[in-house]
Amino acid sequence: MNPIGKSIREHRKRLHMTQGDLAEGICNRSYISQIEKGLVIPTPEILEQLVRRLDIELNELWNESEQPTFSKQEIESTLRQLVNSIESHEWESAQKWVVKLGVLELSSPEVSVLSWAKGFLAQLEQRYQEAEKQYLEALILAGDYDDIPHLIRVLSSLGTLYCTAQEAKRALPYLNEALQLANRYEIGGLMRISLLHTHGLMHGMLGEYDSAIENLKEADQLNKSYRTHFKSEEIYMMLANCYHRLKQYEEAEQYNLHTLDILQFSPNPRIEAGVYSNLGVLYADLQKYDQAESMLLKAIEGHKQTESTHWLHNSTLELADVYRQTGRLEQAVLLCESVLASESAEKSLAEARYIYAEILTELGRGEDALSHLEPALEYFSQAKTTDFLVKAYRLLARISLFFGKFAYKEEFYQKHIM
Repeated sequence: MNPIGKSIREHRKRLHMTQGDLAEGICNRSYISQIEKGLVIPTPEILEQLVRRLDIELNELWNESEQPTFSKQEIESTLRQLVNSIESHEWESAQKWVVKLGVLELSSPEVSVLSWAKGFLAQLEQRYQEAEKQYLEALILAGDYDDIPHLIRVLSSLGTLYCTAQEAKRALPYLNEALQLANRYEIGGLMRISLLHTHGLMHGMLGEYDSAIENLKEADQLNKSYRTHFKSEEIYMMLANCYHRLKQYEEAEQYNLHTLDILQFSPNPRIEAGVYSNLGVLYADLQKYDQAESMLLKAIEGHKQTESTHWLHNSTLELADVYRQTGRLEQAVLLCESVLASESAEKSLAEARYIYAEILTELGRGEDALSHLEPALEYFSQAKTTDFLVKAYRLLARISLFFGKFAYKEEFYQKHIM
């Protein structure tokens, strides 16, 4: 049992609380059990909630002999180790350093690094609001001292966060500033590869696929010149997506397969599941439905294992669409209904309703199809999701042709058809 787990258990017992009592509204009981046994290190945010419930201060989790007392040099070394742990994907090690550093008196530059690390770990767990809060705090503090690489790191991370949250336009000023700093101070190496990779992601999300490919290929070329493979799996995966959107299917397939080759030597279950999903969509576009189904089933299994709910729903909807296109409508209905029953994000719900409306149309259920298409159209119009908006209006035209005006509510007809 590590000091944190042992101390949490002792304070819980002092208050006559069960593990379930301590966990309620914060995490599940088994997670508390794992913490107390020393099997996991709680995230900083969960740890803060636990100490509040135990009515203690964070530094009370260590006794005097365990309290971390670092010199200035040791703190600087620890912060470097923290950054290295994150960049080398050693998440458990990073969590431990974040918890230890959290009870120390740190200078503003040191707090900036710690806040960046907290933001990164929060983003990894898809807690985007917390990640944004930490990154912005890190950015404010970073502006007060002259550590250009750290400033670039924070700007790039903030840009990546907005891209991940489907808000690429918000990423633009931060990533442009980061690239300008990198050019001005001639920053190269892995940091430049990372920055080019993030710019490629942003341009791809903005629909600027040629610019995305240019940035990603430059990052790949730097990797080759340095004889490294830094973020190669992500770079190749994004290149595959860009070529797919440009309908250059052969190149898209090859880059996806390159990504799978790299993952054999550097496993990443989340990315692997994403590649299988991308291949599934690619094969569906090429009407290779057996291959599409096989890839999407692998993607769904991978997303379940990594608990990536958003991407699980995304792959499930893609599989539903494959079933629709191959006439397996009842199977498609069940998949759509499973997503609609458990999804809460507006974007995913709108996409699920659109696909469900397509299936219901083919089943001859025009009014039911419209009941799902209407809220989907509302979202696509407000969010200016052009691709889906065009497809949704095409579906509306099909429903009009098959079922006639009688299927519509009068206000719906006036708003979307007249």
